[in-house]
Amino acid sequence: MSDGDRWIVIPHWERYQHYKDRDPPWIKNYTRQLSDDDYLGLSFHQCGVLHRLRLLYAASDGQVRESTATERRRYGESTATVSRRLGGRVARATLEALSDAGLIAFSASKPLALCYKSASPEAETETEK
Repeated sequence: MSDGDRWIVIPHWERYQHYKDRDPPWIKNYTRQLSDDDYLGLSFHQCGVLHRLRLLYAASDGQVRESTATERRRYGESTATVSRRLGGRVARATLEALSDAGLIAFSASKPLALCYKSASPEAETETEK
């Protein structure tokens, strides 16, 4: 990865969208995860971090930074930013376990913001002449 910020991405994010045209967004949490070996292989703590990451991902338009370059220079392999935003200590090993299970990914560049349309469609203003 580059020396810049590190970003967390939720693969296949569209699967977790309930309504793509609502703001604020809300997400699906599938019961079939209880039959998924990758999910079941996670600890309770890792599952909790994953759930909060999904909520944060939705609330922040897909803009979840793991750490800044400054934090990594100062603290090494820092997860300070994501820990602060999730409200609890998130170890690098926890994020790696989620990544190894294919439930999150890392990006060296800032992802594009998610697009949510307004829940109330605008009234058409054009009239036929």
